Amino acid sequence: MKTTNHDSGRLISRAHEECNQPIRVSAKAFLAFQLQMQAELDALVAEFGNPRRILRTELRQRRRPGKSPDRS
Repeated sequence: MKTTNHDSGRLISRAHEECNQPIRVSAKAFLAFQLQMQAELDALVAEFGNPRRILRTELRQRRRPGKSPDRS
């Protein structure tokens, strides 16, 4: 039976999905991953703004439905 790279890749993906054991990585690799994710998050916040601030503003507006938007 012949298998292609695609088939073996699918089998590897399925094995990872069904595995309930944690994947172990070195502390150095994990730190590099954390730094990369933090840098990407900082770039998104710089471009689009802080999502928590936006959510707080939306929640405040929902709590005051009786007031018109031009009143503060």
